[in-house]
Amino acid sequence: HTDLIYVLFDPIGQALCDRTMNVIERLNEQHATKMRYFLSKADTVPLERDRQKVIVQITQNLSSRIRNKHAFELPSLYIPDKSSTGSRYEGDMGRYGEICTAS
Repeated sequence: HTDLIYVLFDPIGQALCDRTMNVIERLNEQHATKMRYFLSKADTVPLERDRQKVIVQITQNLSSRIRNKHAFELPSLYIPDKSSTGSRYEGDMGRYGEICTAS
């Protein structure tokens, strides 16, 4: 039994390989309402433009393989560097509370 299934996509790794996408597709058949998708390590993508390209690529691959009745979100996650004073992705950082309490 599971309440939630978190799927984390790494912008640099092989997250969109057939093996991974097949697992996501199979999980989605039985647990579509429990699945949440995230782009992890967003701070490793140097430019916002590049991050948007990664998100579009992941979204296109997912939408061709899963059957959700509504749109899905793909928030960007990362652990901030304590030495930095600001971040270009700071808006998504406030979502950790939502993610941890999602049902």
